[in-house]
Amino acid sequence: MKKRYIVCLTALSSLLVIGFVWWFLFAPSYLRFAPKGEYISQSTSPNGDYIVKIYRSSGGATTPFAIRGEVTYTNKVFNKKKNIYWNYPQETAKVK
Repeated sequence: MKKRYIVCLTALSSLLVIGFVWWFLFAPSYLRFAPKGEYISQSTSPNGDYIVKIYRSSGGATTPFAIRGEVTYTNKVFNKKKNIYWNYPQETAKVK
């Protein structure tokens, strides 16, 4: 009985560790938890396939600003958004 309990506990903990490693390493868009921020500017690609929007995020009174860049693919059916840039500390950004 004790052996069965140890085997079940080991299997469960192994699955938990494997799941966490997969989520941390391979889950899409690892910046999905980044704060949204205040809109600063945007730039459209020359052929119009995507738009890059820049946001300034503040963590509060005691932390400096951070800049987040988000690309929106306009040629897709669902206008998929993806975080492509995150820099802390930074206050301004220019997109070309």
